[in-house]
Amino acid sequence: MSRVWSILFAIPLIVACASSTDTGETTTPTLVAPCTEGSTCTCADRSQGILNCQSDTSEGMCTCPDGSKTRLGERESPPPDAVPPAPPASAPDGDTCAAASLGKVPIRDVTRGAETIFSAELDGATDTFRSSCVRAEGPDIIQPLRIKTTGTLVVAVEATAAFVGTPVIYLKATCNDTRDVGCNATQGRIRVPVEADRTYFLHVDSVAKAHAQGARVTLRAEIE
Repeated sequence: MSRVWSILFAIPLIVACASSTDTGETTTPTLVAPCTEGSTCTCADRSQGILNCQSDTSEGMCTCPDGSKTRLGERESPPPDAVPPAPPASAPDGDTCAAASLGKVPIRDVTRGAETIFSAELDGATDTFRSSCVRAEGPDIIQPLRIKTTGTLVVAVEATAAFVGTPVIYLKATCNDTRDVGCNATQGRIRVPVEADRTYFLHVDSVAKAHAQGARVTLRAEIE
């Protein structure tokens, strides 16, 4: 009988000692709910901790063998050396016609005898535009082109390995025009008659609905 009383007497002493440990709180232990006084919880190092309940049985403190504590319900934090996930990319300026109308997208001059080279990032781009001659529902961007000489506009596009599939390029007389002046979905190149002193809108699109991070296109434009 004295042995039983010794065990019963020792239990509150263990709880009291665990509750009085004065160490900094961490968010590494894994907790269980609802709080049950004296039940176990799994610590970050997989050792067993003890739950010490507060006055409200839905809350408690998990005490681990190393003295670390955390309140029941707190979110676990990654280890100090963990690399946080990269935030989602913001949409590029060429993602909408509104951006083009506000002058956020630079207008590229294209003339005869001189090749105009420019590039664009697709990280964060959305499926905004539609072509009238090919179904392309992937991330897309626009680039305004100011034509300086009447002739045939030739545009060729090259994409990085992160770009999935062949770029779809189409030209419109206005940014949101429902019809294309010209388009190509298989060769990454278009040839379109254009008039001098007009601004056309070049769209770079894709059939693939998503690309890997770092998708980028380089375009070369000239008048023949």
